[in-house]
Amino acid sequence: MHAEHLLEWDGWSALAKSFIESHSKGVDVESLFRNYEIRVTEFQNWFHSSLERAGEPHLSEYRKYERMLKKFGLESFWNIMFSQVIPGKIDPYKYLELYLTRSELDEVLSLPKHSQQQVDRIIQIIDEYGACDQSLRNKIYTAFKVNIK
Repeated sequence: MHAEHLLEWDGWSALAKSFIESHSKGVDVESLFRNYEIRVTEFQNWFHSSLERAGEPHLSEYRKYERMLKKFGLESFWNIMFSQVIPGKIDPYKYLELYLTRSELDEVLSLPKHSQQQVDRIIQIIDEYGACDQSLRNKIYTAFKVNIK
């Protein structure tokens, strides 16, 4: 954008006017903002990592408790959900696409249906917080109609 057009606006600070006037051929506004975005992103990354380092002891304890809370919440959620599935009115296979990516779903469906191996893989993918204890695992096996030998 040409300097004369930019200077039509009367809201520039003295420093901004000086910058515009020193670029008489114009200012590549797109490039200016792209470079600014890069610098802001670099600053944010530096600032975030600095905060993390400074607060690490407190953050690690906080994250530990946050994981525990998520684990307990998910354990309750999955227990309730699979208690409702067990009566046989809901087919859990219909809902896998809500919880698995396309590649995960393809991998799971390539395993023998209703097998312990298949259900263990589903649990391994979904249970990122370790909420699945043996009691819940047994409910899930029942819901997926796994024949345990």
